[in-house]
Amino acid sequence: MTRSSSQPDTNSPGRHRKKPTASAYRQPLYYEIAFSFFDVPKQVRLFETFVRLHGRREVRTILDIACGPSLQLREFVRRGYACIGLDLNREMLDYVKSKDARIETVRGNFVRFALPAKVDLAFILMGSLMVSSNEALLSHLDSLAGAMRRGGLYIIENAHLNWAAFGTEEVERWTTSRDGIEVRATYDTEPAAPLEQLYREWLLLEVDDHGRIAAYRDERLVKAIFPQEFKSLVSLHGKFEFVGFFERSSTRRLKEARNDNLVVLRRK
Repeated sequence: MTRSSSQPDTNSPGRHRKKPTASAYRQPLYYEIAFSFFDVPKQVRLFETFVRLHGRREVRTILDIACGPSLQLREFVRRGYACIGLDLNREMLDYVKSKDARIETVRGNFVRFALPAKVDLAFILMGSLMVSSNEALLSHLDSLAGAMRRGGLYIIENAHLNWAAFGTEEVERWTTSRDGIEVRATYDTEPAAPLEQLYREWLLLEVDDHGRIAAYRDERLVKAIFPQEFKSLVSLHGKFEFVGFFERSSTRRLKEARNDNLVVLRRK
C-alpha cells in the first residue's frame, strides 16, 4: 500500500461512521477512486525509461501483479502493449476487463501462479508485495521467473525500506472524489510480532456514494523484509539480479532508506 497521497486529510473522522461491512479490495470502483491521485501516463513513461536504461529486451507483453483496477494496464494497452492483470479478487479482474477487453486477466495468488504466455516486464504497485514469510517471497520469485523472458525487468513500488521509522509514522488519511462519489481512505501499519518480523497493515475506505454511506476494511499480517535481507533472498533464489533501489518518481538511485521507492530486478 502507498505511504503517501496527493490530498492528505488531517481533519477529524467526519461523517462516514458506518461500521465496515466488507473487504475494501472487493470494491474496485471505490478502490480506484481512493488511489486515483497518481499521474498514470507519467508513471508509465517512467517504467518505459527504466526499460531503456536497465532492460535487456524489447517489451511487448506486460504483467501487473496484484493488479486491482489497474489504471496502469489501461494506459499500457492504449500504447499498444499486450497486457495481463493478475489478482486474487474476481471483482477486480471483472472490473479491469469491463474497462478494456484487450487486457487479459488471470485469477490467482501471486505467491504461486502460472500465466498463459511469458512477459517482458512485470510490476507490482503501492506496496502490494505483501508476503507472510521469506519462503513465500522465494515462491513468488520462482513463479515470476517461470513467467518472464530473460532480460525483462521486475519493478516493485513502495517496498518497506525505512524500518527505522516503522511504527512511528502518523496514520495516513486522504479524501478523493469523482462523479459524485467521495471516498475517505485511512491507512496504517503497526508492529505485531517482532521476533517473526511481522507487522499489521490495515486499510479503511469510508464511502459516500450519492448519499449512500458505506465502509470497507481490510487487515492483514505481513512479513517485514529488510533491504539487505531482500537482496540476499534475491541472490539465494538465483533467477533475478538486483538492479537497485530507486526514487519512486525518477531513475535516481536512493541515497538513504525511504518508503517511497522503486526496487528493480532483472530476469537472468
